[in-house]
Amino acid sequence: MSRIRLALLMMLLATVGRVAATGTLNMKFAGFEIVGSTKISRDEMIASQKMRPGKVVNDLLPKAKDSCLDIKKFMKRFKNPVVHSCELVVMPGPEAYLVINLVDTSDKPPIVEERSFSDKVKLAPQLIDLYGEYLSLKRDDINRGMSVHDLVDEAGVLSTDDQNISRLIKSYARYLRPTDLLACAQQCASLDDRRAAYMELNLIPSDDLVQRVVIDGMSDPDPIVRNNATRYIALRPNFFVNGKQRGRMIGNLINQLSYPTHGDRNKAIISIKKIFEAYPEVGSCYWPQAEPKVSELARESILSNVGGEARKLLTFAKANFRKAAGGCAAAASK
Repeated sequence: MSRIRLALLMMLLATVGRVAATGTLNMKFAGFEIVGSTKISRDEMIASQKMRPGKVVNDLLPKAKDSCLDIKKFMKRFKNPVVHSCELVVMPGPEAYLVINLVDTSDKPPIVEERSFSDKVKLAPQLIDLYGEYLSLKRDDINRGMSVHDLVDEAGVLSTDDQNISRLIKSYARYLRPTDLLACAQQCASLDDRRAAYMELNLIPSDDLVQRVVIDGMSDPDPIVRNNATRYIALRPNFFVNGKQRGRMIGNLINQLSYPTHGDRNKAIISIKKIFEAYPEVGSCYWPQAEPKVSELARESILSNVGGEARKLLTFAKANFRKAAGGCAAAASK
């Protein structure tokens, strides 16, 4: 698979909710998800749009793009907030939502680490092919409306009940060398390579070193790398037993709740919910830091995998969280 085609496919999967890159998309348009500021009237913004929730929209992709452009024009009348990004996200049904991410220019930007990368470090071409073919199969499953379950074995290695994906992974197994994947995840300058490396860390046993590199990826400057890293955690919340690493991971997840992309919010809220439910003493400790943003998402988000998860977490917190005895360090080390 060429790197140009792979880049287009990854961009598509990340920004338009894993919708096929070719053909015409006809789908129910379910609504507008507006996150990041309460200074703009939601009703006024929606009223400026041609697309209306509740109707099947033919040829949705170009119409969604036009709607995003219209929203940016509408927002030009305001100095603050500004549109950070506009994403088409497909949810089970299937149904589509337009996600508008607003940022307040007076707020400090999210903390994304400055990292040094090297053009000399490359991932094997076969692993780039594996990533591209894996994304294509995932896209095909969603287009067919298939519900595919990702599983993790005792060693932390990802498997799936999609037989095509299972055969694909098995056919490339000999190229999955942990030292190469870890080196690329930390050093590859190529986004194609780094994104592939973080996804393929799922396919080798989980240990302290892999987990440390995954936690580093949560603050990568690239949103798809962050998405791949946080998805790793969402599948393995009980694997992070090192207290220091778990504390750093939770801190990064709380930061990600404020990042202005759907992928960051979605993976972060799901991961936080899983960790806090599994370890209520840890949740009790970190809840004062997480609660303001979780509450905000519970109010603002209409998506089940963001606002819905946030509301469930608020309910769980009210019933289960108590003041952590011994402070956060003691709770995180348990």
